[in-house]
Amino acid sequence: VIEAQIIQKSLAEILVKYVPADSFSQRDANDLSNRIRERMGDVQVTLEKVGHIPRTDNGKFRAVICELSGPERFDLAESFDGVDGANPGMDRNSRLVARENSRIEKEYHRREAEIDGNLYAPWQPAENFTLSERKNLMALMLHDLGKFPLRGDRCLEIGFGKLGWLADLISWGLMETDLHGIELDPARAIFAQRALPEADLRVGDAAKLPWEDETFDFVIISTVFSSILERIVREIIAREVERVLKPGGVLIWYDLVTNNPANSSISGIGAAELKELFPDFTATTRSITLIPPIARLLAPKSVVLATILSSIPFLRTHLIGALNKQEL
Repeated sequence: VIEAQIIQKSLAEILVKYVPADSFSQRDANDLSNRIRERMGDVQVTLEKVGHIPRTDNGKFRAVICELSGPERFDLAESFDGVDGANPGMDRNSRLVARENSRIEKEYHRREAEIDGNLYAPWQPAENFTLSERKNLMALMLHDLGKFPLRGDRCLEIGFGKLGWLADLISWGLMETDLHGIELDPARAIFAQRALPEADLRVGDAAKLPWEDETFDFVIISTVFSSILERIVREIIAREVERVLKPGGVLIWYDLVTNNPANSSISGIGAAELKELFPDFTATTRSITLIPPIARLLAPKSVVLATILSSIPFLRTHLIGALNKQEL
């Protein structure tokens, strides 16, 4: 498939408009339908072959469109159940989760339509500088803690996007079969599923993780919580992370500390709130990441200068951490 657009027509119907490559076959079509059903449940999937996907004014297209009616969105909120189905506060919390999910998906689509995709391309000097710094520091932190991931360790990334930290884990020696993930946006998830077909990568909601207690040796959460504005939803997801992480396991954390004055859909999360969300974890944290506009200005000209400025604490915008869950 050259490009595709997923349209949720109703709770039970998904329309996929796609531009096929020359080699696209009926077997590929069946596989695409089956993958969507595996991730989204028992829904009707209709594939519509098109010559092109309509673009917005800036030349991009919306990868996912939700056409659910008001009552259907209400039903979707009602469909979230508590772990044991008996928590009297779960109805309200479920509505908050559904509302946050809807808001975040709309923000994904806005950013995809309005922001040039090349801004965060890995070949951009600033993006390469930021990702390399993040990866290298986390590797050192895990090594110093004696917790560097090994082949066979089960690793979960929440909000893996188009690939997230999964590629870093592969470069550290893990196998695709060691990798698991959950992603809210189906279009992003499909990209990663194609890149890592043997990994267990699912579309779903981090407020109700589809894995058993104490399943994972590592859980990765990267720039996820800053997109969640409801404190209660942050707490629900934090408890799910704690539930699926093994005693002695490690939470790998990376997220904004400061708010983005140009984007009210982002809310930074500092070390104090991180400690409140995971009170039973031992945290090792560091500030990191040069202010992005400065990085974009300097990195193409001088990585050395960008590195020097990145060492100044008040010019850093993110917090990186390895949080160790206490042994029983």
